[in-house]
Amino acid sequence: MPVWVEGPCAIGKALIKKYSEKMPAEVYYVVTHMGAKHDYMDKIKAMDSLLGRPSSGQVSIRTKENDYIKESISFAETLKD
Repeated sequence: MPVWVEGPCAIGKALIKKYSEKMPAEVYYVVTHMGAKHDYMDKIKAMDSLLGRPSSGQVSIRTKENDYIKESISFAETLKD
């Protein structure tokens, strides 16, 4: 989900709030952002707070000055099988 300066995007927050109890024990985030490499960690904490537990991990796809399509495809390849 995209994260903005103020936090996770509205649709992402709504999804977590609505389905957090139905989500599996292991929840991973794919976060897209334009900030510095680790500027998104406060947003992860905010999403974990909505989830009611720590997530199992995350991957960051930084779109500013990066080839986010290439990064996204590379990440998607790791999910196969």
